[in-house]
Amino acid sequence: MQESINAYERLEEEIEFRPILEDLAAGPPLDAAPSKETENRLPLIFGGVSTALARTFKLADAELKAVYTRE
Repeated sequence: MQESINAYERLEEEIEFRPILEDLAAGPPLDAAPSKETENRLPLIFGGVSTALARTFKLADAELKAVYTRE
């Protein structure tokens, strides 16, 4: 996971995803509130998960250029 977060951070330097991920991370409240430190890291965690998912799609189908509902 940390490797995916690091890959996301490198991408973030080129393309500014953080505002989008901050909106996603600010979703509805959970039954248990995360610590402030965890809450501050949620955009990075979302970015890391997204990067790992993108790599998974690429491993499943190297020719895949876009992901559609079917995938």
